[in-house]
Amino acid sequence: MTKKDYQLIAEALTNSRCPKVGPKDRGAAEINTVVDDVVRQLAEALSKDNPRFDRQRFLAACNYMQ
Repeated sequence: MTKKDYQLIAEALTNSRCPKVGPKDRGAAEINTVVDDVVRQLAEALSKDNPRFDRQRFLAACNYMQ
């Protein structure tokens, strides 16, 4: 995969998040938790596939919350 591919994936994951999660937005918070789980799992798989993959940079690009 190329840097462009990683950027495309990160952008898609970022766009999957629900904006402005407040205390009453339980459904939105749950969606963001699922997105974070997908981000973590994907970062793990990509780092195993490519030794030059920058996991921290990818997590930041995905707006990883945890």
